[in-house]
Amino acid sequence: GRRKGEIVAGLHKAICQRIGAMVDRMNPESSIIFTGGLAQNKSLVHSLSQQLNMPVIVPEDCQFTGAIGAMLLAKEMEQAVSSAPVTLV
Repeated sequence: GRRKGEIVAGLHKAICQRIGAMVDRMNPESSIIFTGGLAQNKSLVHSLSQQLNMPVIVPEDCQFTGAIGAMLLAKEMEQAVSSAPVTLV
């Protein structure tokens, strides 16, 4: 059996390798922003920063960024629909 710390380190490594492969395709120049619930895991953020060899920025309330983006998109779509010309038939 493995110790919990070794298992967690292995999970972090696997997650960081997967994220690293996706980030490499984007070819970032200086740093990346990490959002979502996993970004609250400081150990994972540290591992990711080491994997990418660059700073990883985690915004405050990072777990809500997806919901905030969905809200902004819905608002934008609502405005587009309400400003569209209406044809009465």
